[in-house]
Amino acid sequence: MKTTKSVIIRMGIMLVIAALLVGALAVTVSAETQTLSYVERTVNPSTKAVTATTKSVTATVVTASDTVLGEAGKETYYVVSSETTIDKYVTVNGTVHLIIGAKYDLGTKNITVPEGATLHIHEASGVSGASLNLNAINLKSESSNVYIHGGTVNATGPIGTTGVNGFGDVVIYGGTITAKNIGVGATDFGDVTANLVGIYGGNITVNTDTYLVPAIGMTGGDIKT
Repeated sequence: MKTTKSVIIRMGIMLVIAALLVGALAVTVSAETQTLSYVERTVNPSTKAVTATTKSVTATVVTASDTVLGEAGKETYYVVSSETTIDKYVTVNGTVHLIIGAKYDLGTKNITVPEGATLHIHEASGVSGASLNLNAINLKSESSNVYIHGGTVNATGPIGTTGVNGFGDVVIYGGTITAKNIGVGATDFGDVTANLVGIYGGNITVNTDTYLVPAIGMTGGDIKT
């Protein structure tokens, strides 16, 4: 009888331990976050003057395995806090604020902004030498937008659209931008519509040897071809 009770007790203890282990394995590891300051720029629609504002936010740290940033219908913040390399395409959903605080290298891949999504690129406050390096920022529809508030962005392809689709806003408030093109990135694109291509500041270099630049609303900055 005692032996039977002992066995039952031992089995009960083992079941409790097993349940605890399963529970521990089921816990989802939260993404790392970082509280930091970043620069947001806006333009006065009347005077076209650009205002820079330093803001503080708690952002999710980008890792090399992140191929999707954001969630549809939500506004989210991400920061590149250490040198990060990813040789995959990255898609943004909803409204994504990407804060560049270190080198972010996507190799030959794109950041894709699908229909209804918006990408804001910011520089982290007090950081030098940080950059976003990629092939292109590809806007997929007339409701896809990108706003560059500052920092260094190097694109071997266009910032805008790479195909026949229209796109929304491509706005540069500041920063050092190098791209194959700002706006339309194809030589045979037919009728392409855009809400706005606006350059209000920054130092921009584009290569127009094989790519076409549409009409640009430029009230500031320095653009070289």
